[in-house]
Amino acid sequence: MKNQFIIYTALRYFKARRKSRGFASSILSILGVAVGVFALTVIIAVMNGFQLSYINNILEISSFHLQLEQENSEQIDQQLLKKIKDVPGITAVVPFSEFQALVNRNSSYSQTVGGIVRAVGKSELAADPGFYKSIFSEDDFDQEYLEQKFAIDEPNSIVIGNLFEYTIGARKGSELILTAVNDFSLRTKGEDDVPAGASNRYIIKEVFKSGYSEIDLNYIFMSLDSAQNIISRDGEKKPLPIVYGIKLGNRFDDLGMKQKIETIIGSRPITVKTWRDFNQGFFGALLMEKIAMMILVGLIFIVVGFNIFNSLRRIVYEKFEEIGVLKAIGASPGQIKAIFIFEGFLIGFIGGIIGLVSGLIVSSHINETFSILTQSINFFIGGAESALSVFVRGFRLDRVMSPFSSDVFYLQGVPSKVIFEEALLIFFFAVFSASAAAFVASRKITEVKPAEVLRYE
Repeated sequence: MKNQFIIYTALRYFKARRKSRGFASSILSILGVAVGVFALTVIIAVMNGFQLSYINNILEISSFHLQLEQENSEQIDQQLLKKIKDVPGITAVVPFSEFQALVNRNSSYSQTVGGIVRAVGKSELAADPGFYKSIFSEDDFDQEYLEQKFAIDEPNSIVIGNLFEYTIGARKGSELILTAVNDFSLRTKGEDDVPAGASNRYIIKEVFKSGYSEIDLNYIFMSLDSAQNIISRDGEKKPLPIVYGIKLGNRFDDLGMKQKIETIIGSRPITVKTWRDFNQGFFGALLMEKIAMMILVGLIFIVVGFNIFNSLRRIVYEKFEEIGVLKAIGASPGQIKAIFIFEGFLIGFIGGIIGLVSGLIVSSHINETFSILTQSINFFIGGAESALSVFVRGFRLDRVMSPFSSDVFYLQGVPSKVIFEEALLIFFFAVFSASAAAFVASRKITEVKPAEVLRYE
């Protein structure tokens, strides 16, 4: 019965017109909460999209989830590798070797740039579909097609990132000259006594675009089988040190899997590192960026909270007589406070729902939203241009481009990823801020004395 009384009275106050501003105060409060939730939901979704796409490319292409490397650059025992492959949760174990090289085209007009040459075991990559889909930014093609596209089977054949097209003019079918910059030198299979730092020519079989510029600008892939025959160390033909990249079904199980692998390895001189070790600084920066963005955008809720506080405090002053009557008929101060707190909760809940739903819709159609906004703005610009050209002959206005346009940024589209837990957190924070503001505003109720109110009435 008490709860029904509180809810009934709160709804009456919520729907009743104010003496000063009518419905404007409640509507503005609801819109303020809705705008805050909408903005924070969309911004965090876009930020998640960028961050997760970068993280996915780094883990799938560059660092793997775990890496195994034996000290003294020796090969890891194959029986030990088989035991590791059989551990539940491990999906792929891919051998690779990596070194730096200078890259230029077989042309007098080509500039020289640095690159990272990664020699991989293509047969082992067959168990790693995430690599192919990430390196070609393709989710709709089957793995067999992508494996054929990653053509590094022939000797002296390589696959390069598409940004080499812009730096040195390299394209599919072009010939590149690679020169090692450390103690590894490149040479053709069968040639001996090639001095350190020798160069060799390689044919580009395919050009990839992962969407992550650092990879597309620096990475060159070749077959590990070919690399073992064409790469010498210290002027002698020695096998390169092999690192084994491990992919997991759940990348967040890396620490537990590391312990299992270390148990299998025992006292052998093999180091195990996780993706957290390789990318700690980068991922830490992304986390701080997200926290800072949430704090900055969350300031919207502080402003909205002040608006709700002032609105409800004004309502308390306007309802002094009614509060006195409620106290006179037996309503406790706590019940009357609950009425106003519930009204603040309604403002936060309604505004939060509107902002959350609209934010989720826009986040899931972010590129379409930008396209519609751009077309609408250009339509009005075109109308203004036509109107003004009547008075100014040849008058022209520049059209606007879509935010994050691929003509300006290295993007195929604006990525967006809504994490349901984060969206709920934003919603609950909005409801809490509105309810907290209502609680603070309702403290004036304790000053209302029924006898004085009724005397003056």
